Amino acid sequence: MATPVTGIQSLEFANISNDGSMPTTGFTSIIDIAMETLTFNVPEQVTNDIRVEDKPGVRYVLPGETDPVTLAAQSIDVDGAIAAALTGGTWNAGTQTFDAPADNIIVYKAWRIKSIPFMGKQFQLFIRQAAVSISIPNVLTKNGMLSIGFNARSITPVDGSGNAVSPWGWQIVDVPPTT
Repeated sequence: MATPVTGIQSLEFANISNDGSMPTTGFTSIIDIAMETLTFNVPEQVTNDIRVEDKPGVRYVLPGETDPVTLAAQSIDVDGAIAAALTGGTWNAGTQTFDAPADNIIVYKAWRIKSIPFMGKQFQLFIRQAAVSISIPNVLTKNGMLSIGFNARSITPVDGSGNAVSPWGWQIVDVPPTT
């Protein structure tokens, strides 16, 4: 039976694993995801169509270079510790001050999106390793709320032997009923 997927329960990130696997612990939740801002995009595979001089049409189709999987969201929870973890900047909890890094760097994290449980199942999308950037995409107005945007672009991780492993996937887990 197919598993219906609806709504977002959580968006989480963790430090990447050295062996290319998906981490199982150490996740940090990003809360207060702004409505309709979370996207997970798996682009269509690019192909190279091979044609030959003496025959019409396409003779072979070979795989091409496909863009990475992307994840994007915005949160109205302006959390300095999360911003520091995702940018390489610093957060001073005592003075409530965030400083962006002086040099542009790329931070890599693992990501997991959990759907709202439905019919005893939960759909969990994951990216094993992704390059992360943040933005503040809002215009500050008296009737709006500031949000921080998170963008992640998958990379292809490698295992301990240097072999490429799947960059993303999903898992369907059983969720016990709540009483």
